[in-house]
Amino acid sequence: MAPVTPGSYRFRKESLVEVRRRLGLSQTQFAAKLGVPKNTVSRWETGATTPNADALAAVYSLGRKGGNMAKFFAPEVTIVRIRDRALVYWDLDSMNPFSWNADVDKWDDFVEEEVYRRISKPIYQQFKVFSGSSNSRALDRLEEMNWDIWDRDSDIIHHARSESGQDPDGSIVFLITTNPDHAGLVERLKDDGVLVYLMAPSSVDIKLIEAVGKKRWINIDGLPGLPQGWNPIPGFSI
Repeated sequence: MAPVTPGSYRFRKESLVEVRRRLGLSQTQFAAKLGVPKNTVSRWETGATTPNADALAAVYSLGRKGGNMAKFFAPEVTIVRIRDRALVYWDLDSMNPFSWNADVDKWDDFVEEEVYRRISKPIYQQFKVFSGSSNSRALDRLEEMNWDIWDRDSDIIHHARSESGQDPDGSIVFLITTNPDHAGLVERLKDDGVLVYLMAPSSVDIKLIEAVGKKRWINIDGLPGLPQGWNPIPGFSI
């Protein structure tokens, strides 16, 4: 005999109503024939309680004698929530020494490719960059490419938790940073039910990578503007 998988089926409370109505009985009459109080039948039909095996056998027998049967059990359907909200937060100043002459177009292409690889058709997307730099050349270009520009003093943690909190089960946050303090943000987002990816070079503090998990770390080594020759984290295998 094949093993029973717990949770594969659910009891259909509406099946009790179907049997009773096909027999043309009120709840009081139905309860009397089953030998249970009227409020017990009422609680069964609302789903407040579920009949035990003996009671269910009695309902089955009563229904069969009346020439009608109900489907008492139905397969349990698990609905998987599709994550379709892309939220990107780029902590630009943490990329120090980031070259302001870097080709931000290549950064934008890289980020979009990684995001859309994981959410092919987002119903909502937000790309934000945070910087306190007075050099606006790269920021102006990013703004042209539909990034929202925020001053470094604006709280990334507040933005990430507030916006993902509107639909945590449907959100994926992409955090571009080397700031190890953001490991706490990652943990809080995960606790909220948000899926989090980290975009960072191999030199980043390992606690950031451990916070997201190695499978959700996107290595950005080689992107223009990052310092060359950075050594990978000692003891960490890419």
